[in-house]
Amino acid sequence: MPARGKGSKRARENAVEDDEAAVGDFVRLTNVDENLARRRMRAANGDLARALDAHYAIESVVSARARGISTTTTKAKGVDDDAKGVDDAFDDAIRRARAMNYFDIDGEGFYRSIPLSEEAEAFCGDAFAAFGDVVARNTTWMDSGFRAAPASVDGRDGARGTKENVPKCRCGMQAKVKQVSKDGVNQGRLFYGCAKPAAENTRCDFFAWAKGDNLMHTDAAKSLVWKRFSSPRFKFARRTSAADIRQGSVGDCWFLSSLAVVAEREDLLESVIGVSRRFAPIMERVGAYFIRLFLGGRWRAIVVDDFIPVKPKKDDEFAPAFGKASKNQTWVSIVEKAYAKAHGSYAAISGGYVAEGLHDLTGSATEMISFSSTYFDSEEFWVRLVSFSSAGFPLGCATSFSAEGIVGHHAYSILEVREMHGVKKGVQTKLPEVLHGKKPAVETEMLRLLKIRNPWGKKEWRGEFSSTSASWTKRLGDELSRTRANDGEFWISYNDFLVHFSSVDVCKSPKGWHALNLETTLHPDVHRSYIVRSAGDGGCWCHVLLLQHTKRGRPQGSWYTDLSVLVWRRSLGSSEWMPCGGIFGARERESCQGEIVLDAGTEYAFRVLSIVGGRDVPVTLRLCTAKPVRARQMYESAMLNVAQNMQLAVHGETSLTGGSKFKRSNIALCGGVVT
Repeated sequence: MPARGKGSKRARENAVEDDEAAVGDFVRLTNVDENLARRRMRAANGDLARALDAHYAIESVVSARARGISTTTTKAKGVDDDAKGVDDAFDDAIRRARAMNYFDIDGEGFYRSIPLSEEAEAFCGDAFAAFGDVVARNTTWMDSGFRAAPASVDGRDGARGTKENVPKCRCGMQAKVKQVSKDGVNQGRLFYGCAKPAAENTRCDFFAWAKGDNLMHTDAAKSLVWKRFSSPRFKFARRTSAADIRQGSVGDCWFLSSLAVVAEREDLLESVIGVSRRFAPIMERVGAYFIRLFLGGRWRAIVVDDFIPVKPKKDDEFAPAFGKASKNQTWVSIVEKAYAKAHGSYAAISGGYVAEGLHDLTGSATEMISFSSTYFDSEEFWVRLVSFSSAGFPLGCATSFSAEGIVGHHAYSILEVREMHGVKKGVQTKLPEVLHGKKPAVETEMLRLLKIRNPWGKKEWRGEFSSTSASWTKRLGDELSRTRANDGEFWISYNDFLVHFSSVDVCKSPKGWHALNLETTLHPDVHRSYIVRSAGDGGCWCHVLLLQHTKRGRPQGSWYTDLSVLVWRRSLGSSEWMPCGGIFGARERESCQGEIVLDAGTEYAFRVLSIVGGRDVPVTLRLCTAKPVRARQMYESAMLNVAQNMQLAVHGETSLTGGSKFKRSNIALCGGVVT
């Protein structure tokens, strides 16, 4: 066998003729120098997509090692390296979706709960089977339900006016578009009013509905360009990491912060993007993506195309206007687009609570804890916060003012919560101590720290334990994987956190739990009740959620009714129902939530009602439980003593926790006082 020449490797590399255009694309997309770009392209035999994948894979490993993160990776379930393997796996998934049936009734007439990890697949099985028809056409798909047009940005459907059509108010000024905020049949509708500031007493009372010929699209919506984000330049997901998420110009930091903390839990993210990630080559081929979101009391499938609104820049014509992911990934933009489509427009998802986003991405119970609450106890809350973090619950937080690098009225993600004992903090050495060769005395102490992330991917806390703080020691920095990069992630002490943040949002989504949805419609003359039993031995913890459709993006007179649930219990085999109390709420938001322990050998009766008499309101009673449960409609509900149960709930003697607190007041009457 002839000896291999020393230059044979270089000869083989150069055998692949450089494609100057592809090399230029690689440099522009990755910001690397031309020599490295040529090496990457040669290693991939001139295939730009393969070269980009390999480059980002190497960069991810290097970045992870620098941050002290394990670089062990696993391939997403169901993905095969060859296109045929992916197509076969997709066909198998479609067949399973058509055959599955999670909602059979057992011999006693009970519905059974579903594991939370399988619930999204169960509810969206029919939609996924229908999605198979889109893929079967094997042509590039365009979404006619959410067009690449200004209306999808500003939500002004039917707007076709010009400046000449905009009416003038009685002050002679061009009238200003406003929105009806009061609950009622016109809630959310656009109208023209006086353009003068509200503080001016000279404002006129001009009014005219804004629609059709006299309604214009916003300048911001008209300035955006829509482009297809297709392969090989873009991939749905090279990896899915919270660190890759970047917020755009729409005010949905609350939603992207929610997505960032959900991305820390693989099982939760799988419910949202699992199908599109698993079959990414197929999705990229047809330009259609299958996203699952928990909306209106159940998991729903949202299909969107790969048209994304962009703000073209001089050096990049593919700069997303809104949310995006680094390394030319599209999964963040696609999830955000699906959420915007579900609510009618990008404008509709501007402004919200982190808790709302967490619920819509997981279907789990959420809790917003305000630091200004009368009942807030910082020591008790720290214990709860550590417990939430240890359980893997997604956590978000919000601010109310700006200071020390913290952005006011902004949402952040909580990535870690740490309590450390016997730790020495770094101390800034003073000049006299340096001159006299003295070292400052440092005592060990207990530290409480939180790792926070800004969805902007930049702008960090500048106080103690910031990236450049003198409080860091080498040992402490190594243990907490401290970095100096301005990537939006930072550490902050618990005391500073309480000062500069105003609330924390918790998503109560324990692993291994189950869920059961009981859907009904409120009517003053019909009161639905349900019997709930444990499906096995032993009792379990239960999160109780009462859910109605959100008003977000629904401008046609939609408003919330109050929702309440009363609960009774009895031993199996007994005929006497004992009241347990109830929870009340959902006057201002779409949900009412509480918790209860379901004991072994006991069955429970749940009754959903509206105190003010909500009519024809679709409502879901959702039970998230630590163990499987069963439920059926109760037909002998006349046996339940509502008045007795209401009395327990009003006086705070209920077995359920959560919901709204009753405000008690004394009313003076002739001859006495009534409470």
